Amino acid sequence: MIALPTIYVLNMFRNAGIVWLTESYPNWSLMGIEMFDFTHSYAAKAISLFAMFLMAIALFDLLPELHKHIMKILNPVFDVAEKITGTSKSS
Repeated sequence: MIALPTIYVLNMFRNAGIVWLTESYPNWSLMGIEMFDFTHSYAAKAISLFAMFLMAIALFDLLPELHKHIMKILNPVFDVAEKITGTSKSS
């Protein structure tokens, strides 16, 4: 209920930013990459990833039991990684 509207709004801002930058700087280029390709492929995705991390932190703060469940689900992955690397979770 919290994440979907937030993702929608952030995506609308991302799209508007891509269009605005592409229209505002039509001749911009970085090593052969034009503004649209740069903003869509690199800048917008990096900002979106950062926003998703912030949303995850906010959701974990609102719903601490969600964090416990996710960590419980990830325990088998941590156990396999521990066996492969020879390290423990506590170190």
